Amino acid sequence: MAGMLVPSRFAVTLTPSTDHRIFFLKNDPSREELEKGTYVMFDIRSEYIDGGVSHRVIKRIACDEDEHFSSIGDTFYCDGRKVAVAKSRSLTGVKLPRFFFSGKIPAGLIFVVGQHRDSYDSRYFGFLRKEEVKAIAYPLF
Repeated sequence: MAGMLVPSRFAVTLTPSTDHRIFFLKNDPSREELEKGTYVMFDIRSEYIDGGVSHRVIKRIACDEDEHFSSIGDTFYCDGRKVAVAKSRSLTGVKLPRFFFSGKIPAGLIFVVGQHRDSYDSRYFGFLRKEEVKAIAYPLF
């Protein structure tokens, strides 16, 4: 029986969205465990990805609640440090939405990004609620 649990503790990402490919998962993390720099797993559904089919993805927290966040043009900053740059169009040429916000990130929200320029992340869909995080993903490889 224990062997059946092992696969649910690991995730393999097949996209270049993160710098890592294999992750160990800690399911149902507490809000306190979710801090800047942590990789998190959550579900995403968007018309820009496979026509709205839900996917479980891994992104890194680039800015946390109570930190100052700003979007200026296509560039995003957390406490004055550049954390991401948005594209105006997808790889297929579709115009992408752009997230805009300036101020302190409200409690319970995080800004998540992938490390690849083509990652679909908070640059386009905005803040993620911490309660939506399914697992912390610790990079192994």
